[in-house]
Amino acid sequence: MSFTAPVGYTSIAAGTVVSAYAFDGHQIISWLCEAKVGIIVASLALRAIIAQRLQVPRLSVHLVWAAADTVVDESCQISVGVSFVLSSVNPDLFCDDCCPCCGDPHDNDREYYPDRRESNCFVCGPCYMCKNCHIQLPNGSWNCFECVSELDGLEISTTTLKRFELVYPERLHELRAIFHWKKFWCIKHRLLQKPELQSLGMPG
Repeated sequence: MSFTAPVGYTSIAAGTVVSAYAFDGHQIISWLCEAKVGIIVASLALRAIIAQRLQVPRLSVHLVWAAADTVVDESCQISVGVSFVLSSVNPDLFCDDCCPCCGDPHDNDREYYPDRRESNCFVCGPCYMCKNCHIQLPNGSWNCFECVSELDGLEISTTTLKRFELVYPERLHELRAIFHWKKFWCIKHRLLQKPELQSLGMPG
């Protein structure tokens, strides 16, 4: 289920202003519902909009609708709030027509994608991949999140790093640990090359 709503809350009345907030209180969108719409349809639309605004997988967005008793504001419009949380997604549940990392749907342009498989990931060659779900290596080739072997030397945008954290949190944690361990040994090696430390007989 992509949302949580109070029991009996099945639709949103025409003229309702729906405002979506993160749990920190930051408003992402305010939307006027011009016609009565079911809660499921409204939730799917809001998830897509929030995911696009935040550049996260839409499957990671979970909505929490406010209580069914709406509040009338000063402009005499009915308003209802909906908050949302971001949670990790399970790539094992994605269908073949989805991005293998985030699960966002395929646009079915199948004739185009076979020529781009290596530019999506040169290791596993997926048919389709979202632009924020792969990482460019120093040699110019690309890896998907699952095939990235190390973080050293990579320039990863905040958006891509957030997606990585939502899709493969354990793998990202492992790669970060490897990166910091290598960095530690590199610094230690440089220090041991200094003559003043060598004369003290510091162990390697």
